[in-house]
Amino acid sequence: MKVWRHHVVLCLFFAGCTALAARVVYLALLDKDFLQDQGDARSVREVVIPSRRGVIYDRLDEPLAISTPVVAVWSDPSKRKLSRADINRLAPLLGRDAEQLADHLDRHADRAFVYLKRRLSWTAAERVRALGIEGLRFSEEYRRYYPG
Repeated sequence: MKVWRHHVVLCLFFAGCTALAARVVYLALLDKDFLQDQGDARSVREVVIPSRRGVIYDRLDEPLAISTPVVAVWSDPSKRKLSRADINRLAPLLGRDAEQLADHLDRHADRAFVYLKRRLSWTAAERVRALGIEGLRFSEEYRRYYPG
């Protein structure tokens, strides 16, 4: 093999290595933020896995603590204000005075989240849901119960 061919192959090899090294430096230094965001978008996921507390048993297999599902009733007064008629129908089912409930909603009218009642039983929550009042929201919670 002639010497000049050997030099041409070596020059092409070194030129390729230099081009690859320059690309790595460019990506690592100048395009770092873009590539980091792209990698996060493809791999980082935030998944909410709902869980509830388990039952605690004693040594005789008797339950010591049990989590029971309950419902929280809340509203967004900044989006929809409950009418006085709705409050009058709702208050007895929540076990609250209508005036007290109206005052509570008026005091927090600028907020986007106001609890109306927490730890409401499922049957009571179904009665509230049956009223069909727009603007009420329901979320499931758990209450710890100690039977012993």
